[in-house]
Amino acid sequence: MNDQVWDAGLQPERTALAWQRTALASIVTALGTIRLALHHSSIAAVVIASLALALGAATIIGLRVRYRRSIRRLASGRPIGLLGPALLTSASIAALGCAAIVLLLR
Repeated sequence: MNDQVWDAGLQPERTALAWQRTALASIVTALGTIRLALHHSSIAAVVIASLALALGAATIIGLRVRYRRSIRRLASGRPIGLLGPALLTSASIAALGCAAIVLLLR
């Protein structure tokens, strides 16, 4: 009988799916913001939304590369480092959110 509760290979997959949902939400929000900004002729909003759109696309591309690298590291028994890309993406999204709030409050 197998006493192992979880499969180590599933953790990178769950993490990749969570980041994919985050990136897709960022892309959808950016597209909606671009549409509203074009309707109201706000150049700053279009720039912020375009940056969010680019960040979402870069996150999707990066997560696919990271997922493959994580699977290879797991197969070889090496640990997986997660802090760098997650911290960079989170900080970028937070900065874009702050810029959007400043834009709305002006």
